[in-house]
Amino acid sequence: PYNYSYDISNKYCKEIKEKYPSIIYFIDLHRDGIDKELSTITINNKSYAKMMFLLGMNHNNANKNLEVVTKLNNYLNKNYQGLMRNIYKRNDLTYYQELSSHNFIIEIGGQDNTYTEVYNSVKAFAMAIYNDLEGESE
Repeated sequence: PYNYSYDISNKYCKEIKEKYPSIIYFIDLHRDGIDKELSTITINNKSYAKMMFLLGMNHNNANKNLEVVTKLNNYLNKNYQGLMRNIYKRNDLTYYQELSSHNFIIEIGGQDNTYTEVYNSVKAFAMAIYNDLEGESE
């Protein structure tokens, strides 16, 4: 059942972290269930799927996760104005994000976005991660 999906992800991430302790990011990619007009934006004549970070705030790493996500979100807002929807925080859940200070869910577009729109957004997101790793995202 769907309500066990985060338990399964938690188990899998723990196994991966144990096997590869140098992993920094745990990124859970999702597609949101919103209409195309809400999930799409054109930036410099290129169509993108809008993105949104989702954080569970009911654990000890929550503030660090929020700090990391805020840096990424700020980079994306600065370099791809309008691409980010918001940072959605759930105070009652963890989403297994307590495993790492760089653990989060990102919603990329919706069910009507094209492959190209999602690809363009993932490339922008990859640049944000790269800049964060290089310490340049502030």
